[in-house]
Amino acid sequence: MSQWVWIVIALLCIAIVFFLIVMYIDDHRFVIREYDVHTSRVSHPLTFVFMSDLHSKDHGDGNRKVLESVDSIRPDAVLIGGDMIISSKAKRSEDGWMQVSLNITEALASKYPVYLSNGNHEDVLHEEEIFRPLYDRYMEEMEKRGAIPLHNTSEVFHDVRIYGLELPHSSYGKVFPVHVGVEDVEACIGTCCEDSGDPEFKVVLAHNPKFFPAYAQWGADLVLSGHVHGGLMKIGKLGFIAPDLHLFPKYCAGKYTLPKGNKEMSSKTDLSTLIVSCGLGEHTLPIRIFNPAELSVVRLTPGKPDS
Repeated sequence: MSQWVWIVIALLCIAIVFFLIVMYIDDHRFVIREYDVHTSRVSHPLTFVFMSDLHSKDHGDGNRKVLESVDSIRPDAVLIGGDMIISSKAKRSEDGWMQVSLNITEALASKYPVYLSNGNHEDVLHEEEIFRPLYDRYMEEMEKRGAIPLHNTSEVFHDVRIYGLELPHSSYGKVFPVHVGVEDVEACIGTCCEDSGDPEFKVVLAHNPKFFPAYAQWGADLVLSGHVHGGLMKIGKLGFIAPDLHLFPKYCAGKYTLPKGNKEMSSKTDLSTLIVSCGLGEHTLPIRIFNPAELSVVRLTPGKPDS
């Protein structure tokens, strides 16, 4: 072989080693990302910690690193966006499949209000009849440890109404396009009470960010999502592949905005905000390249809405 062939092979080997090192580092760390949302609908600042897609991962001795980070933030409440477990482990009845989730929830709920919504890993246990007893036992244990479940229901926290949106599991279909419209959102959590003059700031825990246009049209002020894991490999806000096997998901990580409500009624300053967390864990494909796990901090501040 010529000298140039050997050079190319050497460069490829160096690149492979480099990406493996980056993947190993990013698979074993998490970062704290902060997001500011300004709104005239809250009378005083509120801070939420949002966590999603833990997938039973332990960030050091009972998730001590995560718990210490939450304590350093001192949030008003913790919001959990689903996929705290790995459904395949539950289906195989592996020992401890729910224990990591129960432990971190109990530790958090001893200090903060903890609101919980499902992801697709919880949903698949709920919707498959044979695994429903596992789901029921898991939710019972989560409630015992202090979590407040929001299964297509809502709770008021100060000036905020928090919804847990759980679309049918079919909305997580892979490969082929799936449509979710505002009517599907309404079928789960009812119509938005925006038209009645309800002053509450509406936060929707919606695990799958793909349907943000429907959430915005429904009237959500803030949507908190996960599911995409940052797209496995991420450059800036561009992720490589989504769980539905679509390349370069539109809503991958970070903060996005869309006009809120019906387009005819929305103004440039009447926006719905989406925050997509890269999640705290992984499953099946434990790949994170330039894409560390994420603990999200959302700060609601009184003032002129974001535009």
